[in-house]
Amino acid sequence: SSIIIVQNPTIEQFTDLTLHHSDALSCPCSQISTNYRAFINLTYNLHPICHSIYATEGWRRFIIGTSEIVLFVDFRVMGNLMFQAIQSLCELAADTIDSNLAQFLSNTYISTSATAKRLFESQINGSIEQFISSMTKTFIWSLELIRSTTQYNPLLSGLFTNYYVHTLGQTSRTYAASSFYDGCNCAYRRSCTTQHVMYHDRSLSNVWYVPGFYRGCFVLESIMQSHLECLFNRT
Repeated sequence: SSIIIVQNPTIEQFTDLTLHHSDALSCPCSQISTNYRAFINLTYNLHPICHSIYATEGWRRFIIGTSEIVLFVDFRVMGNLMFQAIQSLCELAADTIDSNLAQFLSNTYISTSATAKRLFESQINGSIEQFISSMTKTFIWSLELIRSTTQYNPLLSGLFTNYYVHTLGQTSRTYAASSFYDGCNCAYRRSCTTQHVMYHDRSLSNVWYVPGFYRGCFVLESIMQSHLECLFNRT
């Protein structure tokens, strides 16, 4: 047997040698560590709602300005807070991805010898999938921790949507009673909701049910139960 040395092989030469002489091939690296940022480019797209007018302060001013009925149960009033929360969730998602992505790209790929293309791609794709899965689980866990802490303590919503406060007669004594939505008690379930409505006049008798939007114990829970399809339906 003889040793054949190829100085500074091109990628094509290395790939060809890997295919035909993988068992005997040795290709030490002049640089054993490379930052992920040098060869990985990851981009992401947020939900279309995050890039729409619905995630802007101008939209919130518009919908609340169309209502002369100052009631939390009216979609134009409570919806203002829901759209504000949606915008905050969009910003939180973007910030989370950006910070985690920066940390991921600062990782280093270490190898003392050149890695075959197929194996290299498999390793990197595995790292990317693990990164996305871990970031997603951490984000969901953090959100779930906040939701559970709010529900089980129980914390009173500043909007009095999960509990409302009563005053006993002429006394100064007060107590909080849990709210109900379609027979569901906020004291026991955070996901209680009922369909959102808009009132057409001050008599509060003429209502329009907003498709796919719900109000409930908390603004966040209302968003989690709602869907956004109607916002993209021109009709």
